[in-house]
Amino acid sequence: MPTIRDVARYANVSVGTVSNVLNGSQLVKDETRQRVLEAIEALQFHPTAAARTLSTQRTNLIGMIRTELRPQNQRIEIDPMVLDLIEGITAAAIESSIGLTFWTIPVGRKEMDVYKRVVNSRQVDGLILFALRENDPRLGLPERAGVPVRDVW
Repeated sequence: MPTIRDVARYANVSVGTVSNVLNGSQLVKDETRQRVLEAIEALQFHPTAAARTLSTQRTNLIGMIRTELRPQNQRIEIDPMVLDLIEGITAAAIESSIGLTFWTIPVGRKEMDVYKRVVNSRQVDGLILFALRENDPRLGLPERAGVPVRDVW
């Protein structure tokens, strides 16, 4: 698998220049940008998400945490509003080239354990929460960690 260094060598530029092209920087001359893009295509280079996360401190992932409020015997989602909402969020994520990860967890201790792990380890850049409750204990945690949260109802 080719690396960013391989692309730089192929295009006869620095690794920083390749990085600037990948990040859409306007600092790169059009001729150089074209050479780098041709090298990327020729080598079939794809930046690794792990490397990008290390350099940008962003995961490029949005998390959806849905608290399971249905009885044990009703595990198939039948609410068309929930299904439409998930479909809409998924379509927007695809359109924006943002990764999406989804958890459905039962109310209780496991819920908070998963939630704390996701927020504290910075597994996502933002959260979409389903089914907030009055005095919901989940709300303060991401705000303190600087993780944006959106409530869907």
